[in-house]
Amino acid sequence: MLNFFDQLQFRNEPLFLFGSINMAGAIIFLLLSQFSNIRAAGANAWFKPFKLALSIGVFSWAMGWYAYELHAPGPVGFYNWIVIVCLGFEIIYISIQAGRGQLSHSVLFVLMGLGAAIPTLWTGYVGLLFFNTHLDNLPGYYVWSIRLGIVLFVIFSFKGALMGSRLSHSVGGPETGARGCPSSIGAPDMAICGLLILSGCMRCRYCRFYPGMSSKIRLR
Repeated sequence: MLNFFDQLQFRNEPLFLFGSINMAGAIIFLLLSQFSNIRAAGANAWFKPFKLALSIGVFSWAMGWYAYELHAPGPVGFYNWIVIVCLGFEIIYISIQAGRGQLSHSVLFVLMGLGAAIPTLWTGYVGLLFFNTHLDNLPGYYVWSIRLGIVLFVIFSFKGALMGSRLSHSVGGPETGARGCPSSIGAPDMAICGLLILSGCMRCRYCRFYPGMSSKIRLR
């Protein structure tokens, strides 16, 4: 296990450190959710930064590992800072809003969308490099798993843009709260992740194809 983390750091130190900070943050946010009564939209306010920090941590480690195979320090170095600046803004802002017990998409909704869209586009560019770069030294199944994983990530990440345009996560259910938040309308949802149970939830596939986060969720 220690050798694995040594390899992560060797392959891409900036994304390794950024991912490690987010992993540590995820643990802190989870602990805060157990001792804090701050709530937003009917749920513990610290669940959202916990989920985001965990996702960013896994994403950063995964992309740091993959991008090393390109041996392209220029594009990869620029990509590192795109991820760190944009997703760093996301987690800092959402954490501040959680501490206030406020929804995270109130005032800076557009910037939040850009903060997610820009790294997604650059991840797509990294994926394009994997299609255009000869990687004969790597097993074919390994290269194609990276290619297809990045393609799926980009496609399903832009589902977040669709949710933003609808101002809602749910499909086919009553929506009386701000952005159709399940907790605000009293709809049954899964603990922590907040996915709807009795109506369609656009976040299901969106979460499933986040790099490294392949939790298989089946909804009724």
